[in-house]
Amino acid sequence: MTDHAIDALPWATSVWRDAHPSVSHHTEVDSAATSISHTYGYSRVESNNADRKFDMRLETIELIGTRLSVLDITSARVTTVTDHDRYTICIPVVGSAGISMDREFTTVERSGGAVISPGHPVEVNYLGERSKVLTVCFPRGRINEETSAVLGYRVASDPQFALRIDEHGSGSSFYRVLRFVSHELAQSDGVTSSFPVADRLVSIMISALIASQPHTYSPVLAGTATGVPSHRSIKNVVEAINADPLQFCTLADLARFATMSASALGVVFRRHLGVSPMTYVRNVRLARAHEDLARSDPTRSTAASIAYSWGFYHYGRFARAHEVEYGVSPAALLHRTG
Repeated sequence: MTDHAIDALPWATSVWRDAHPSVSHHTEVDSAATSISHTYGYSRVESNNADRKFDMRLETIELIGTRLSVLDITSARVTTVTDHDRYTICIPVVGSAGISMDREFTTVERSGGAVISPGHPVEVNYLGERSKVLTVCFPRGRINEETSAVLGYRVASDPQFALRIDEHGSGSSFYRVLRFVSHELAQSDGVTSSFPVADRLVSIMISALIASQPHTYSPVLAGTATGVPSHRSIKNVVEAINADPLQFCTLADLARFATMSASALGVVFRRHLGVSPMTYVRNVRLARAHEDLARSDPTRSTAASIAYSWGFYHYGRFARAHEVEYGVSPAALLHRTG
């Protein structure tokens, strides 16, 4: 094994022989900002050196809603100025970068990177004359889905990860899986060409991240905190929703089941799960619809019929919610399985 496991990645030399990434090249900061915004969320770009010509190259490939990219850029400051709906792992290959997020700051280099959780403005300052950074962008919904699977109950709020990830420390298992996936992407007969296998590999990458990188649910996984909220009424309601989310159509239905007032149930849900009761129901239904889309035959089912079967009667709203959560439209996911 090399001193830096990341050296084994084909991306280290931008070798993507058979994966056919999209490639953009820019010498103006405005057009570079447009390209970066498409991949990472609406962003500003400022060159750190007015005396040197700005240059940026961005290679991106989509793998089941997960974006894998190589950003090659001269010294510059990139600020994501709006909240984003993806988790982004940044791993420098050349140069270093200072990353600040929600009052946290870390400097990343070849032996370590950063995990940027959604919901926070982020600033990345590329410090060297030229930097090359690998990024993996997971849809928020996939992270929540895998975290829920590990915990055994549906999480109601996004896991927030520690900013710094180290190749030879907490992030070692994630780096190993990423190396394997990247090598398969570079092969004409790689397993990533199979939708079910590629989907599973994305899940394994996320599971490796959840298991090794500290986050807000780590105490639960370590057994030092209670998994399902201990309040008996909400525990019973959560279990009932997960068993059959279609049985509850209104807040009144949930309140009757919990033998509580609607207002009291809302208070308890927000205190323990961070969302309203009906938002929790909607999240579980969305997850079940996603599962059906991923395993259904597109010659026998439509995305709209699957949405309707899980209580989403306005397909446009369902499609937008699904794409925000999982990074892929319902129709595209369904037809990938065919």
